[in-house]
Amino acid sequence: FFFFFVKSAPIIVTLLLYKGSLRGFLRLV
Repeated sequence: FFFFFVKSAPIIVTLLLYKGSLRGFLRLV
């Protein structure tokens, strides 16, 4: 379980960052 979490953590972080950046981009436009 821990190995799976470590393996999927970067994907989750990337998705969260993408979501946040997309929200900020929409706010700027």
